[in-house]
Amino acid sequence: MRHLIKKTSTLKVKDLPIITVFFGSEENSVVILEKLISLPYLRIVTIVTQPPRPKGRKQILTPTPVAQFGQKNHLTILTPQKLDQKTINYFNKGKKPKLGVLTAYGKIIPQKLIDIFSWGIINIHPSLLPQFRGPTPVEAALLSDQKETGVSIFLIDFQVDHGPLLTQTKEKIHPHDNQESLSKRLFKIGAETLADTLPQYLSKQITPTPQNHRRATFTKLLNRDDGYIKYKVLKKVINQGGPKAIKIERKIRAYHPWPGTFTLIKTQKRMKILKAHLENKKLVLEQIQLEGRKSAVWDKNSQKLIFG
Repeated sequence: MRHLIKKTSTLKVKDLPIITVFFGSEENSVVILEKLISLPYLRIVTIVTQPPRPKGRKQILTPTPVAQFGQKNHLTILTPQKLDQKTINYFNKGKKPKLGVLTAYGKIIPQKLIDIFSWGIINIHPSLLPQFRGPTPVEAALLSDQKETGVSIFLIDFQVDHGPLLTQTKEKIHPHDNQESLSKRLFKIGAETLADTLPQYLSKQITPTPQNHRRATFTKLLNRDDGYIKYKVLKKVINQGGPKAIKIERKIRAYHPWPGTFTLIKTQKRMKILKAHLENKKLVLEQIQLEGRKSAVWDKNSQKLIFG
């Protein structure tokens, strides 16, 4: 791991603490919020997060992990369906916030809202921008067999992951990393990198650097169907191996836990593939889950039952 700026603990800025708003929704963004709360020169006045969503088999309306953390810590929480004029008016009344920090929020921030923050809105993005802009950078890094990735700290503008960089931190990708393990590590690194960067940015010791937009690559939103693996293809890479086995193994890691990978067995029921590895260029399943059943260890009996 390597920081691309020098560390400093000196903060030279007036009007402390700085009134700050946090934008985030996913579980991994909680570690960023925890770090921000610990910084004595910031005062988190509001959390903006996605509205509650139905979750689980019973489809119970559930607040985001960030909202749940905010409730436990008695923070003001906003859950707008849209970042419209009503949201802008909320922040324009009274004492305006000076700084925004955003990560894994899930909505594009309109320019009118960005303009409220005199220090701008800082984003923590789990890739080395301009590579892998968009919603699924960790999955894209794993799918494309990158050997390293990282975290970018930058100022947002009206385009997706397009704004000028404050700093980046590189991180190696381990051979058995999946989306869950790599994301957790990157967001922890992001929290520390942000804490190192903020004093320098707020003391005007950092000049934001434009990204090389010509080198930008983009990622897409994923859905459950993206994790589908054809039954015949899966059977072949298990029994015979080959280049497709390597690609499918990457896909299983990249899509765990969401959207997950699965095939349709002979009964047309889903079989989720929870864990696998390569041996002699063949795909070896380790853990699966048949539709309507609990997860199970894959063994010779499973292979005979599913693939004959």
